Amino acid sequence: MAQAPPPPDPDRARVRALLWDACELEHQLMLQYLFAAFTLKKFPDETCTPAQLEAVRRWTSTIMVVARQEMEHLALANGMLSAIGEDPFFARDNIPVQSWYYLGGNRARAEAAEAPDAPAPLDIPFLWEKFTPAAIRRFVCAESPAWKDVVGTDMYPSWCFAGPDPGSGLGGAGLPLSRSHVDALSGAARGAPGEVPVHPGTIPELYGHVNGLLQAHPEWFRGVPDRQVFVPVEYQLSVIKITDPLSAGAAIDQIVEEGEGIDAPPGYPSHFARFWRVHRELAHMERQGFQPALPVRENPVPDDGWRPYTRAVSELLDYAYVTLLYVLTSLYRNYQDRARPPYPTQALQNVAFGPFMTMVIRPVCEVLVHLRTHPDGRETAGPVFRLPPEEERMIWPRPYPPCQVAPGAEPVPGPPHGNPSPEERDRLAARLDDIDFILARMDRLCARVGELAGGGESAGLAGLRGALVPQAPLEWARERLEYVRESTEAMANNVRRLY
Repeated sequence: MAQAPPPPDPDRARVRALLWDACELEHQLMLQYLFAAFTLKKFPDETCTPAQLEAVRRWTSTIMVVARQEMEHLALANGMLSAIGEDPFFARDNIPVQSWYYLGGNRARAEAAEAPDAPAPLDIPFLWEKFTPAAIRRFVCAESPAWKDVVGTDMYPSWCFAGPDPGSGLGGAGLPLSRSHVDALSGAARGAPGEVPVHPGTIPELYGHVNGLLQAHPEWFRGVPDRQVFVPVEYQLSVIKITDPLSAGAAIDQIVEEGEGIDAPPGYPSHFARFWRVHRELAHMERQGFQPALPVRENPVPDDGWRPYTRAVSELLDYAYVTLLYVLTSLYRNYQDRARPPYPTQALQNVAFGPFMTMVIRPVCEVLVHLRTHPDGRETAGPVFRLPPEEERMIWPRPYPPCQVAPGAEPVPGPPHGNPSPEERDRLAARLDDIDFILARMDRLCARVGELAGGGESAGLAGLRGALVPQAPLEWARERLEYVRESTEAMANNVRRLY
């Protein structure tokens, strides 16, 4: 008589859901920080003197450091998924959105046990917002430790604990409430206290739940170091290999220390401390007329009224961003530390992380924020890093094949916008395993940016000249786009050479 299959393991399904939520949060925070950093001025003008521009450049560097570490945290969260035999998770909700983890009421319930008299935190929406005092205060709140850890200290952001915004409603400023994989797993009604597996709160609380589950289940870890993605040290990312509960705990300690500064030594440059210092410096420099950021639209969404050239560059950026997500997903799914022909790992690693971010994403963003959105306006565009639903289906984690179902493992749910059939899921996964698919996207990216860079009397150069703000030199913008073309071509050639 055949034995009944083992019952589903609720702990494993729960830690997977928690890590998916963690990956989305790290990803969304990183992109918001990048948006604000790119909006800071690169050239002096009537509202930003050369002396003030030095402070602006310093703030840009600070935010970029934080964004790079958020990329590091996203890699570590994915390393934990890989360590227990799960697919990587680079999907996310599009912004603007109100995060389930940053609703003031949920955060207050999470802190009530240890600090019953703590004031309720504000809702913290996820927005595409240029660098302003309000944006930096929002970043301080997003990285702030719990009230009990900051009240009475030299870095007490009182504005973060002023109670939920009475005009925001459940979604925070009228924004849609983000998905939560933990919430979806429980099947509970949103907003009902006590009916979710974990009350969302600060990031340390989220990772505390992850750590507790991983430490309690050492049998989940495969312990195979050569399945852990290695990030070269020159990319300035500290990504350790995670193969057991001990290394997973070390990764979580690193994330929490770098973010909120929990258990860090005095003066440690956590994200919270860095943003606090930027806020303090900005407050000292504030005076009428000083504008450190470009006139970038809040939550810019391209429409038919946009300048065609600006819209084309915005679409180019989204295409490049999705291409990077494809590269990262394929790299994590197929990583092999031991080189074996035809070397897919080495080929993809040549593109992921630093090279693509610094040589493609960053320069396109720098040009985009200097392009006016409408012919009769002065507002400029900004990078919204849009992930269309049809593209997200490509990177959604695969379900276990029948022969590989781990004991007690639950099926991996599909994306909320539609679960493809098993046949379609296999087809999508096979495309990401195909280096030629990645190369075709890089070739298309290279060709398109070449058209936009233009030269001589080309349509591309004419469009760039017409959309560019007066403060930005035309040759600077054209050279940045040409740099993207050359870099993309070089990376594609290196992938071909290695593969």
